[in-house]
Amino acid sequence: MDRDARDILERFEKPDQWCREYEDGQYVLETTTKLPYKVNGQLYASSARATYGVEDGSTLYIVEDTDRGISRINTWNLSMDIDAGDCTVKGEIELPKNCNIISGSFDGATSVSDVGVYTITEKCRFTSRGFVVSCCSENEIVVHDSDWYYRKVSVDDSKKNVIANGKTYVDIDHALKDINQNENIVFNLTDDYPEVISLSYGYHVKLDFGKYSFKSYLENFADLEIASGRFDGGDEENAVYIGTTQQITISGGYFGYVDFDEWSWGNGNPGYTVKGGTFSPYAYEYIKDDIADGYQAVYKNGNYVVQKQQTKVTGWQASDGKWYYYDADGVKTTGWQKVDGTWYYMDKEGVMTTGWQAIGGAWYYMNGSGAMTTGWQAIGGTWYYMNESGAMTTGWQIIGGAWYYMNGSGAMTTGWQIIGGAWYYMNGSGVMVTGWQVIDGRWYRFNASGVWIG
Repeated sequence: MDRDARDILERFEKPDQWCREYEDGQYVLETTTKLPYKVNGQLYASSARATYGVEDGSTLYIVEDTDRGISRINTWNLSMDIDAGDCTVKGEIELPKNCNIISGSFDGATSVSDVGVYTITEKCRFTSRGFVVSCCSENEIVVHDSDWYYRKVSVDDSKKNVIANGKTYVDIDHALKDINQNENIVFNLTDDYPEVISLSYGYHVKLDFGKYSFKSYLENFADLEIASGRFDGGDEENAVYIGTTQQITISGGYFGYVDFDEWSWGNGNPGYTVKGGTFSPYAYEYIKDDIADGYQAVYKNGNYVVQKQQTKVTGWQASDGKWYYYDADGVKTTGWQKVDGTWYYMDKEGVMTTGWQAIGGAWYYMNGSGAMTTGWQAIGGTWYYMNESGAMTTGWQIIGGAWYYMNGSGAMTTGWQIIGGAWYYMNGSGVMVTGWQVIDGRWYRFNASGVWIG
């Protein structure tokens, strides 16, 4: 049966029956001895059956762990209590119109009525952070445990360590509830911030944490700038996580062990624009390609400091052991570049190349200084000949009035060679011989074209 049929059947099934999903969108009626739901002293296999026909103000108990969630098919217009004790409820958590949740752990997407009223106690844990935030009063904040369940806890006024637009709050969530979405919000801290930060669509936010630390999880859907603060998990395993669907501008702060992520939810690849800040080598690997035009990363005291380019960079420049060439306008060059009469080749990232390079269907050899070579070159104990354009030659070549034969790899050949069905002999210098020649104590005769004829 499909879900609509399931919703109807669950109202009339026996207490020990429930509809189990066995494949996408399809359900089967099943009799079970696992009866985790209790209403008015009766145990049931499903929450839908347990709440069918209940009175307003009833209590739904969960008496054992279950992965069957909570259904509001029968409670969408009721007020109810839910008490799961020490049990864990996994699956969809669909709450009645008005609901007081007394205890329990709830692992699943939590859905509520737009006109409902919901309260939870500090004995409740949810994986749906947004729901817990919505249930917090002015002096309650959301914290998480090691299993990444969220719960609310009470704090006193001395714990108001968040300043937003001149007003103090117990956490960033409360500030976002209080401040108009169209305002530009600047967050300052008076102490380290240990909990998750979730920034919603439509807000314009600057995190200016000063000397204080953030060591948790930042999920961003807002227009965000990070101006200062210390973002560092201490080691790779505990790295701070920053994920975003919108572009984040980084203008300052220290970033130690931080994992930067980008969520492309229908708006392309948001990325980061880095205009400042100090980055550990670990964090720098994430953002090194996001440094804004006109800025550069300078390696200082074991970290990378992003700063404005003070003067226009021209000519040869070394960075991270690699060489780049900037033209007279300060633009990093790529491709072939003639510098002081010598040709060099810069790859697509602008890095000067050395060694063998395949370019435009031909092979070139750049020496250790990056200069394109021409003429005879001994490379790895083998001789090659580069023409005047620097391209490696193959086949027959006349050089200095003598004939040479370069094999398919460009290497100069010596000794006997069969070419085009004829035998030739190249002396120790690679020169093709003609006329009478003594080879290994025997006389051989070669015609004027170098072909052995007897």
